[in-house]
Amino acid sequence: MKLQAWILLGGLAVSASPSLSKEKVGEIWDTDRIQRRVEARNYSFFSFGPNAMNNMGVDDGGVSVTYGHIWETTPYAAIKLGAEGAFYFGDENASIAAGTLGANFYLTPTEVSPYVGFDLGYGAAATDVEGIDNVSGWAGGATVGVALFRTSSVQMHITARYLQIFTDNKKGQPSQGTLGLGVAF
Repeated sequence: MKLQAWILLGGLAVSASPSLSKEKVGEIWDTDRIQRRVEARNYSFFSFGPNAMNNMGVDDGGVSVTYGHIWETTPYAAIKLGAEGAFYFGDENASIAAGTLGANFYLTPTEVSPYVGFDLGYGAAATDVEGIDNVSGWAGGATVGVALFRTSSVQMHITARYLQIFTDNKKGQPSQGTLGLGVAF
């Protein structure tokens, strides 16, 4: 009981004492640090294109669709958050979907900018092919692309992308390769 009284009394003493710092919210004196921050340019992103799936039991190509967001943090780098789906519809159906977070690294800060990108996230692969099970798990991707009109508020992207789910189904780890044409707006 005495310990509780000391804790309560100590808490009251600390809260009643004047603040050790003279800075208050709204009165920040070191404004140089804030002035050096660069506001990120941000874009919504939509892409589509043909794809090929591996370890899904389908041999023909399908279609891939991506929607996401890109924040250009520096002239040479961007953070990206995306959701993508790859689909094959035929006698047997297959799909791969993933949500990922990653970065693009631009080789130049010019109007035509080649780049490489990497990302990690979570994905799922489903198929109705006999003998192949549906799986989900961690996923990773790599992108090689070119951003056109990069100095504009609207950009076009041409990409080659590979995504893999790191969980085995009965054929191996599902993956997909995509050639994409996209717009950042």
